[in-house]
Amino acid sequence: MKDIIRALYNGTLSPADKNLMSNPDIKKKTVRLVEIEERLDTLISGEAKKLFEELAELQTDIVILAGEDRFTDGFKMGVRIATESLYDKNRR
Repeated sequence: MKDIIRALYNGTLSPADKNLMSNPDIKKKTVRLVEIEERLDTLISGEAKKLFEELAELQTDIVILAGEDRFTDGFKMGVRIATESLYDKNRR
């Protein structure tokens, strides 16, 4: 327990910094995403290009916010499980 608390305090524990490219499915989809973005970049211009860039940025923001929510929800659930496992109502 002390090790994880120290890692958290020292900043060496950072799930958000995990390299997602170690997951082959994410890597494959990212490569395809870049291919499509590059292709679209050559096909569109002007206002359509600005809208596409805004769309891509908003999607990225949503993914980041959703990841934060999932992480915090998972953490809270883990704490609740740990707390419940340590406190048995029937043992008083």
